[in-house]
Amino acid sequence: AFDHQEIVKEAHKRMINKIRYTKVGFELAGKNFTLKKLVKTFEAITGKKLDQSNVRKKMTKLNLIIDTGKVEKDGRGRPSPVFNLNEDEYNKLNPTESFFN
Repeated sequence: AFDHQEIVKEAHKRMINKIRYTKVGFELAGKNFTLKKLVKTFEAITGKKLDQSNVRKKMTKLNLIIDTGKVEKDGRGRPSPVFNLNEDEYNKLNPTESFFN
């Protein structure tokens, strides 16, 4: 009855593991997402700060994101490009590898 904190910790660990081998992080960011939104989603799940430029490099290198040609105003500064997940390339990834490695 008093193990709620342990249940939450275990659920958090499972969610972190799931973003390593499933599309759940992308799904939580939405069908169309900015890189900032994707990074914030992964940060919220992992509880760790991620470098947006490194995430962009990794996602681009793995060809996981497709630029939709749209932009979204996200705070101050210039508008951010909007992306979709490249499902075909994502499905080619080795399930034992993580794009966080």
